[in-house]
This record gives sequence, C-alpha cells and structure tokens, in this order.
Amino acid sequence: MKVNIKVRDNYKSYCSLIDEEKILLNNKIVLGEKKNSRPDYKEKNTPTYSDVLPDDIIFTIQQKETEEKDFKFILRCVPFCERPFFRYDSTGPSHRNSNLPIPIEEQQVPTPHFHRFVADGKEIAYKTKVLLDEKQSKVLEDISMCVLHFMQEANIKFENFDLISTPGVLPFKMEENIDPLENVQFDIE
Repeated sequence: MKVNIKVRDNYKSYCSLIDEEKILLNNKIVLGEKKNSRPDYKEKNTPTYSDVLPDDIIFTIQQKETEEKDFKFILRCVPFCERPFFRYDSTGPSHRNSNLPIPIEEQQVPTPHFHRFVADGKEIAYKTKVLLDEKQSKVLEDISMCVLHFMQEANIKFENFDLISTPGVLPFKMEENIDPLENVQFDIE
C-alpha cells in the first residue's frame, strides 16, 4: 500500500483540512459539465474556504451519466498535496484496509464508503453509522441526499445548499421505427 509522505509528515495539518469547518463559495451547484478525462461522467468543481485554513480547497462532485447511483465526492487541496485528501465513492470495488490491526474478515470495506488517510500516510476506507444502517444507506443512493452526508462528514457548512444534477444519457438505445411506449396503458380520468 502506497504511503502519502506529505500526509504522514504533516498529519496534524492534514487533520485540520478535514476537521476545520469549510464553507462553499456557492450554495448552488449545477452538475452538468463533462469530465475532461472521462466524458461519460458529469463533474463540477467548487471552491471552498475556511477562516482557519490558509489554503484553498476544491470540492468536486462527479456522477456517471448512465448510472445516477454512481457518483463521487472529492476534496483536494493542491498546495498541501496533489492527491484528494478526502473522498466518497458510492459504487466500485471494495477497499482493503490491510494496514490496520483488525481481523482480516473486517478489512474489506465495500462501497459505499469514505476514504481518508491515517497517521502513517496510508489511505483507508470506512463507513459511517449511517452507511452501516441498511435503510439509511438506501436513501443515500440519491446523490442529492448523499452530498449532505458527505458535507457533514467533511465539516462543510451547507445551509440552503442545492445540488442540481442535469439529465444524463438514457440507459437504453432507441431503435428506429419502434415506439418505446407501445403496449403501455395510460390511465386517463
């Protein structure tokens, strides 16, 4: 497992990046721009700031166009380190926390989960109590609800926050000369 030397050597500063309250520059985010490196994803970067932290932090939201339940929330502070310092993955592979002194059967952390670094500079995945609760976790499959949980965990102030995710690509292809509403009964009163 790779070690983030910058985090390891400046762990107190790293913890401040997460623990100190951050404020979004914009309380309304419209998720509609294509991600440059992956055009099948929508992405929006929003600056955040803090009265305590000296560096600017960028909050990024990504969502796959064809899978509305596939999204990520990312916090970066490039002056501190190039890699994201905190993130959330709604889908994807499990993460193995092999560097933690826990039983092997507890090392696998399936998505959805958060990512952060520990004092030795290694990245771990973890679930909050909300993510461990099956009913609450189901609600967080909606990006508009989950972003609020992320902000709470990341200490981002979110009064009157609004996330607007523009329509993506329909998950089916339209065949010529076929009516997609054929055999659909509409109740008209």
